[in-house]
Amino acid sequence: MMLLGIYRCPSEFLFGIPCPLCGATRSIMCALSGRFAEAFYYHPLWPVFVIASVLFILWFFDIIRVKKTVREAAPAVLIMLLLICFVIRHIDHSPVVAIHLKESFLYRLFSNP
Repeated sequence: MMLLGIYRCPSEFLFGIPCPLCGATRSIMCALSGRFAEAFYYHPLWPVFVIASVLFILWFFDIIRVKKTVREAAPAVLIMLLLICFVIRHIDHSPVVAIHLKESFLYRLFSNP
């Protein structure tokens, strides 16, 4: 998010709680520059994002055919993968998804000076 000079996850910025996609952009940028270990550190599902994006583009331009049942189930499967990964990352105490409530915009806005 680039708004008022802020480049952060909107959820993390407002509430201090990162979203399930936190780290995805950094992971893909690392993968594009060949830093694959770092890419997995930022978001372990980056290969899924890349594959899903490529398949979507190929389907959108009618290069491949995808059954209706797969098109309908794919978003739910991706969301479940994201949520499972998010929970595992919190259990593992990944610093990428660390919760910082006191650093959030809303906390600072409503806390007593």
